[in-house]
Amino acid sequence: MTGKHLAALIAVSIAAVLLGSTGCGSSSSAEPTISKKEFLKKADIVCEQASREQGELAVAYIKKHPRAEEQDYAEPAGIPPLEKQIRQLRALGTPAQDRAELVAYLDQFDTDLAAAKEEPLSMLSEADNPFAQTIKLGKKYGFNDCVVLP
Repeated sequence: MTGKHLAALIAVSIAAVLLGSTGCGSSSSAEPTISKKEFLKKADIVCEQASREQGELAVAYIKKHPRAEEQDYAEPAGIPPLEKQIRQLRALGTPAQDRAELVAYLDQFDTDLAAAKEEPLSMLSEADNPFAQTIKLGKKYGFNDCVVLP
């Protein structure tokens, strides 16, 4: 793996962690079923898994396509784990505490994910990353592993 590919892989992995969520969906109207502390603990695991999956998908893509550039695998390695992540985060339930903040984070993530799908390479940009607002809201809510750039 070249230095260029390794840098791209790292960028994709960082973006995944930053996003913290994968998938699309609307706000959950389910009753709170989990404490905020437990939600954040489980969410960190979900986000770590998505980040790891992005790295694995990038490596697999590069192995199949040795001459691949970042733009070639940003979408196939970056987007599916994020889609899965947001679905899993929504499935955890909604803590009663700070519910509105969590829903705002999840909805913003959906919006930012849609933007990333339109321009996958934007996920590799620190300056123009579509998940900047999601990260800001995630930090405010208290996420750890779910507030890094995809």
